[in-house]
Amino acid sequence: MIKKLSSIFIFGAFLFFLNPSSVHAQAASLFQEPATQTLNVGDTFSVEIRVNTGGQDINTVAANLTYDNAALTPQSVDTSGSFVSIWFENNIASSAGEVRLTGSVPSPGVNENNLLFARVNFIADQATTTQISFKDDSAVFRDSDNVDVLGESTGSVITVATSGVTPTSGSGTPTPTITGGTTPSVTVGPGTPTPTILPDAGITTPTLSLLFIAILLSLVAIGLLL
Repeated sequence: MIKKLSSIFIFGAFLFFLNPSSVHAQAASLFQEPATQTLNVGDTFSVEIRVNTGGQDINTVAANLTYDNAALTPQSVDTSGSFVSIWFENNIASSAGEVRLTGSVPSPGVNENNLLFARVNFIADQATTTQISFKDDSAVFRDSDNVDVLGESTGSVITVATSGVTPTSGSGTPTPTITGGTTPSVTVGPGTPTPTILPDAGITTPTLSLLFIAILLSLVAIGLLL
């Protein structure tokens, strides 16, 4: 009896070590790049969906995104450069704030890290800080038995600012605007002497001329008498 149990144990251990994936396999993961972005309202930007297979052969990925549809609007899905060859779902549901993507490759699947799955293009509509996350029904399926081996999914953070006014060259000194029909007033600053206009003495230029002629005639008359 003991010999039989020992044989079963040895056989089970042999099968265990015969399948190294049961020891070394890790969970697959989904993530987005870049992890953070800072934008202005009206900017167009892209988010890449990438896959780590966790050392396992996988054949199908379902990457379903959720986002704030008041802050962001998806424009298109770009699958150029993707490892996927067969697409089952490629759907933008902007009213619901979802993007649903499901793609596959033929058996024996693919086993790599940092695989590009798809690229989603958005427009930033509102100044806010928001997230683009993976929904709970996202999955990564193993090729051998179609078991979901997704262990972790990491979204991205988007910060959107209000667009600022770009200053032009030479700004900083405002140019005064003079409207027609008005005379701009001049303000004398402190420390600047104010000119004083003296009162009129009552002697004009013609009066001085007549006085000079009268004196001249008087001198001529005195000369004749002498």
